[in-house]
Amino acid sequence: MTAPFFDPFALGDDPFAHFAEMRALGGIARGAAPYPQLADAHYVFSHELVSRVLKHPALLQAPPGRYEEVRRKLVDQAPMALLSRSVMLADPPQHGGLRRPVAGFLSRPTVEALTQGLRALSRELVDRAMADGRIDAVAGLAVPVSFWLLQEIMGIEIEDPWALKSVTSRMAGAFDLRTDQPPAASAAAYGECRAFVEERLAQQAFRPDGMVARMAREVAEGRWSREDMVANVVFMLFAGQETVVDAFGNAVVALHRFPEQRTLLERRLVDWSSAAAELLRFGASVQYAVAR
Repeated sequence: MTAPFFDPFALGDDPFAHFAEMRALGGIARGAAPYPQLADAHYVFSHELVSRVLKHPALLQAPPGRYEEVRRKLVDQAPMALLSRSVMLADPPQHGGLRRPVAGFLSRPTVEALTQGLRALSRELVDRAMADGRIDAVAGLAVPVSFWLLQEIMGIEIEDPWALKSVTSRMAGAFDLRTDQPPAASAAAYGECRAFVEERLAQQAFRPDGMVARMAREVAEGRWSREDMVANVVFMLFAGQETVVDAFGNAVVALHRFPEQRTLLERRLVDWSSAAAELLRFGASVQYAVAR
């Protein structure tokens, strides 16, 4: 049986019917490559297959061959050279060394405390919106909530969230799969974000109970390089709120486009936990992951 052909760039704004078709045909498809330098690629569409692929020892971030050449070209670009040192883009054994100090950070008590803080902040923002009679869902909810959470987890102060949000939004251009080179504005934004991180680290402007402090201890004890720490802080500042803001905005749009689904929530026929899981699936911030 020949694997079906899949073109991720020809699906328009509603790819889910095509995703379902690919799953029904076996969940694996040959298709147009995400990078211009590659002739073709293979895609997997089910949670089970993705999990197996990500854990397979033969499927590294940059397996030998043509993909390794593409990876090397990407890493030659300043933004990706930095992010390639982050835990998300690292292969074993480096991945394990980078993951270890942060893996146990979100313990049950920590998560419970963060949850209570998020609820209190969200209630305050919603009450303010109700009093005003209107709200910008992204500016008034998603951005302040995501930056508060990021500050609490990382243990650093972000005095001007909107300035950093502007930087990280421009950084996202480096991930456009259809371009050979990232936009100049994207490369400049990475430099700005790195400078922000370097300034915080130089002044030791982070709390002792945050994730950045854990990273600093890894550097002090010789298990991480300073470049590893800078890369992972930059990555978390970028991905830690861009994805949250995008997912929140996507959820609001989805509930607006499908009012019958919103009605199920309003009538409490569906609980919010189930709805959140489905909205994250339907309106995921990153629809295509091409790390391997």
